[in-house]
Parts: sequence; structure tokens; C-alpha cells
Amino acid sequence: NCLDRRDSLVAPQALHLLNNGMVRQLAESFATRVMKEAGDDCERQVDLVSLYAIGRPLASGEKNVSLDAMQAFVTELKTGSSDIAAVKLKALTEYCHAVFNSAAFLFVD
Repeated sequence: NCLDRRDSLVAPQALHLLNNGMVRQLAESFATRVMKEAGDDCERQVDLVSLYAIGRPLASGEKNVSLDAMQAFVTELKTGSSDIAAVKLKALTEYCHAVFNSAAFLFVD
């Protein structure tokens, strides 16, 4: 998105969110929760991630970009795996991790 990230007292915050193993585990746990609630419905998954993580529904343009990103994740991950359920979970995990790193996701110092 085009939002500016707020100033933070924690200088390495962005790198922490991007590279920290615990943040990646939280993204996977979040993705698992969303999959349990939304099933295989990618649009519903994107809606729930938005509502839970940033507290608002996505605008139509944001939603289209999100759905395209999810499809790209699935397409790329499918080439190396025959387990479609694992591929879909990994794709949603990557999407959740990206949302955690977005300016719209508020991190409280």
C-alpha cells in the first residue's frame, strides 16, 4: 500500500517484522486460524486477514491486488509440491506475513 509507516522508537522494527522467526510462526498460526474459519475460499481468507489484522475491510483495488498476490503465491509454490493443502497454507502464511509488514498493520511501541 502507499501509506507511510509511522515513526518508531524501535529502529530495527521493520527488519524484525520481516526476518524474525517468531513473527513467521505467528503468521503461520494466523493463516491456520483464517483457513479454519474461511475454508478454501480465497476471497473470504483475504477478507478475514484484513478485518483481523488491520481492522477494516479492503477497498476493491486492495482486494484485487491481494487476490492476485495469493494466486501468484499458490502458482509459484505449486511447482515444487504436490500437496495442495500445504501449498495453500504456505501461500496464506506468506500473505499474512506481508500484511504484518504493511504500513496499515499498526505495531505498538
